[in-house]
Amino acid sequence: MEKTQNVVSEKLYQAIKSFVKKRVQNDEDVSDLVQEIFLKLHKNEGKIDDLENLVAWLYRVARNQIIDFYRKNGKPVPELPSEDITPTDDDIFREVSSWLEYFIDILSEPDQEILKLTEIKGLTQKEAALHLNISLEAAKARHQRAKRRLRNKLEECCAYTFDFRGKVISYEVKSENTCCD
Repeated sequence: MEKTQNVVSEKLYQAIKSFVKKRVQNDEDVSDLVQEIFLKLHKNEGKIDDLENLVAWLYRVARNQIIDFYRKNGKPVPELPSEDITPTDDDIFREVSSWLEYFIDILSEPDQEILKLTEIKGLTQKEAALHLNISLEAAKARHQRAKRRLRNKLEECCAYTFDFRGKVISYEVKSENTCCD
């Protein structure tokens, strides 16, 4: 149980840090703000009922910390998401999906074929095997290899943060990459 809690804590930390970093440019300020956010969490430990409420609460605190940061420094407050700022799975899915075809198209032709059939057209691996005139075992192996190569390409571009269910909850473009734009 403790290992699971540590994984969840790290994922939440990374998600909140990514949220703050998208709105505050200086890395030292980002670190300070994230530290303040989690200090508030520690002070309010036990007052939050469940994980879903915790995530919403953390994003609300992060939003408020960012606003306070800009006001304290006499800078105009940037436009921030409304009170309900917890990203939904659908929001992230739509964003990441918008780049998938680009990344699939830079893979080898066999990888493109299997991924387009299964991931874009929604065919089962068995249906894809029939369409490609290969065995089901070959289709499964090709699909696994193609997904691994696709993931590698995606990870070359961005660092992703996943929730405890394995779904993408945020991403950060690595260095000067523009692959996700």
